[in-house]
Amino acid sequence: SGAQRPEIAERAGGRRIDRIPGAVYSARGLYDPAVQAPQDALAIAREPTDREFEGTSLAQLADAEKALGRMESARTHYLEGKAVFEEIQDRERALQSDLKLAGLDLSDGSLAQAETTALLVLEQTRNHNMMTSRIRAMEMLGDIEIARGNIDAAIADYSATLDQVRETT
Repeated sequence: SGAQRPEIAERAGGRRIDRIPGAVYSARGLYDPAVQAPQDALAIAREPTDREFEGTSLAQLADAEKALGRMESARTHYLEGKAVFEEIQDRERALQSDLKLAGLDLSDGSLAQAETTALLVLEQTRNHNMMTSRIRAMEMLGDIEIARGNIDAAIADYSATLDQVRETT
């Protein structure tokens, strides 16, 4: 991607192309290169200080670390990304980071913490146009009920999520 970057008129556009390989590697199950690609993109993002790109690179790195089972490293990078998103006042992405952190809590059995976070995100999106976070929070509540073995409650949560998706599309 470094050779392609000078051919792109806008430098920021070139930097954003650099994060694509990480997603491709991760989708193919190639997790070591999936970690390296966002690390490379993060280094480029910090060059001229592109905070949005830095935050998304941190989130992508966290996703790759999670896929490798490195949960503490993933948590660290999600928190770093969240801090960047809060600094640049990108509330939607900060809430998405919260949900990624709640997903880690869910994975390690901290169901009450995951539920608290999902409910907070749901409340914060109630009067704002942040449907991605709202829908993901609703879905996570169903995931939490599944983890608790409450199938009927999970079905109700998933049904409400589907209704919300239908209402917004």
